[in-house]
Amino acid sequence: MALSVLLLGLIAWYGGLLTYEEYNWESLSPGLGYPTWIYIIWLPLLSLAIIFRLTQSLIERWKQSLAAEQEDV
Repeated sequence: MALSVLLLGLIAWYGGLLTYEEYNWESLSPGLGYPTWIYIIWLPLLSLAIIFRLTQSLIERWKQSLAAEQEDV
């Protein structure tokens, strides 16, 4: 679980840097002529959303394990 958060954190960081660079360079997509940062911005945003969900899942599992330990005692 921690490795997943670490990997997604790196993707979010470097995806954010790439998005910022594409925004500064004002590069356009070859087909439609839209700015490429519009397409790339979803990489760091969705990585952060997955990190948030993984953290929620970890907290829920931790609470369930604590509740199970208290029932055993």
